[in-house]
Amino acid sequence: MFVSGDLSLVAVIVELEYRCELFYANQQKTFGIFSQGIFVSYFMNNLMGESIDSPDEAQIRQTLAELEKADDEHTDVSLGHESGWTLSVFRDKRLLWENVEDPDVSPREATLDSWDDVVGLLLELSRGNIEAVDAFGWDS
Repeated sequence: MFVSGDLSLVAVIVELEYRCELFYANQQKTFGIFSQGIFVSYFMNNLMGESIDSPDEAQIRQTLAELEKADDEHTDVSLGHESGWTLSVFRDKRLLWENVEDPDVSPREATLDSWDDVVGLLLELSRGNIEAVDAFGWDS
């Protein structure tokens, strides 16, 4: 049986557990790893740098459409995979392919002819098909 002092201690413990769970969830979401407790293997950053967890093709196209508003400060959108590989897309359909977690891997660039081709590469990365994206004919 609890006495009033024990209830205060229980309330404090419950509050601390709740705050720890919130902190952990927020930290993970910041890095695009968890969304509502579900594992996310990829995420997309829009023109303003806001993260979208596991975007579908329609959300990818919508995010690319934001590039019409690109300026000197907000220049690109990107899709990042849990492996560290990232495709950044610029207004002129220029792509930057890099592994942000491996400084020994040199970034590569290419400019594509169509937005459908851009979407195709982003979808390959979203599926984790790193080899297909890596095998693309990069300029550098």
